[in-house]
Amino acid sequence: MAIQIKFDLNGTPLQPTIVLVTRNGKRLGSLPAYDLKINDGTNKYAEILFTVNKYENGRKFHLWDKIKDFKLVYCPEWDSFFETKIETSETDETIKNVTAKSLGVAELSQIKIHNTQINTEDDIAREDYVPTKLHDQNNHSGSLLHRIMEKAPHYRIAHVDASIAKLQRTFTFDNISIYDAFQEIAKEIDCLFEISATLGANGKIDRSVYVYDLKSYCVDCGKRGDFTTECSKCGSVNIVPGYGEDTTIFASHDNLSDEFVSYIDTDSVKNCFKLSAGDDLMSATIANCNPNGSSYIWHFSDELKEDMSDELADKLNEYDTTYSYYQNEYNVNIPSDMREKYNQLAEKYSKRNDSVMVISDHITGYPKLMESYYNTIDFQLYLSNSMMPDASLQDTTASAEADKLNSYNFGGSVAVVNASSCTLTTASSAALSMAKVIVDPRYSVKVKDESYSKDNRVWSGSFTVTNYSDEVDTAESKKISLSIVDDIESFVKQKIEKSLG
Repeated sequence: MAIQIKFDLNGTPLQPTIVLVTRNGKRLGSLPAYDLKINDGTNKYAEILFTVNKYENGRKFHLWDKIKDFKLVYCPEWDSFFETKIETSETDETIKNVTAKSLGVAELSQIKIHNTQINTEDDIAREDYVPTKLHDQNNHSGSLLHRIMEKAPHYRIAHVDASIAKLQRTFTFDNISIYDAFQEIAKEIDCLFEISATLGANGKIDRSVYVYDLKSYCVDCGKRGDFTTECSKCGSVNIVPGYGEDTTIFASHDNLSDEFVSYIDTDSVKNCFKLSAGDDLMSATIANCNPNGSSYIWHFSDELKEDMSDELADKLNEYDTTYSYYQNEYNVNIPSDMREKYNQLAEKYSKRNDSVMVISDHITGYPKLMESYYNTIDFQLYLSNSMMPDASLQDTTASAEADKLNSYNFGGSVAVVNASSCTLTTASSAALSMAKVIVDPRYSVKVKDESYSKDNRVWSGSFTVTNYSDEVDTAESKKISLSIVDDIESFVKQKIEKSLG
């Protein structure tokens, strides 16, 4: 809510009452504030600055120690709450300089939104997706304001102009505050957000959000625009004006004469731009595509060159001419034997892949050269990756997998840490682990009819192989005998195979 300064009969601004308040709304008492300054604007948050002395008439102010950061102050004349930031100054007398920001802005600036997609492809891909409007009181899952304010349940959406409530737009919010998200929405839709923190009827703080349309709205045809008296589309005068009051004052260079000043923000004027991408590889690609071999783009206007020395201006003009030549006219000569061998290979695989391109006899200009260069890179990647054998699993059966469990595939032995102290349980576990490496991962393996001879260090047994998804598909392997060894090399090799398996 905009601050309204009140004046006495003589036109002197009246000093507002500043009350110190806890965050739950409890009033602690009035502050002897002085040197009050006010910053406020329609498209900017309200802020007040004032000073409080530690001593009054030689006595310490009783609320001095309670004036701290993140406390609240309330102004009943404006019915507004503010959040405080304190700066203490030690001079002849100790004072606290207080900067108080509008409570709604202060709080919503600290509440972050993460990975929130609104009407994007990822959002639409959700199973529970519904088209999201700016505001839908009856369906919060389809209401943009409700979705981004989920982390601020202590705020209510008090009002949204009907002319903009049903608008649908696409947004992506990640690691930004709710207040910043409001600013993005306001810029996209041409609306105004007002975040209010006032005293409610129950004596508590009423935190509310109001959204107003800045455009005029035609009730008859539904057009929004900058018209004032009649609709620019249908000519209707049934117009709902945008937020604000038409003062009928038109500002232009003609009617303000010398008082209307036009200026250029010189700090925003740049003649060098550095291009960067999402990762180092793409950033390097940008440099490759630039004829000067860097990620920088330079531009000097003729007006800037007028202030340069003749030598420097001549060098820059010479550079521009050379740059333009390589960009548009330069002919690249590629050895014919190299080009022919490449084209033979490209023509062979172009029947399988439409993106495979041959290199033309004449390449003119740097853009065409880089296009051919990256086509060859894509072709090389196609040959080395896309042409790889199919890694998909082949059809098999439990019987076929059980046949794999023979002494030959086991290498005739399994390795353990200490063969001299090996037991039946240890030997069976080692054999089972190797069996799982040999058998297709879609099948379970269990040991059956196992036995172990400590004297000969020989394990004997068979395996039952069963399809995980079809218990009917099961088979039993032939009984095999395996030597139990403690060879370190074999043990490490089998350990690696088990881990990879």
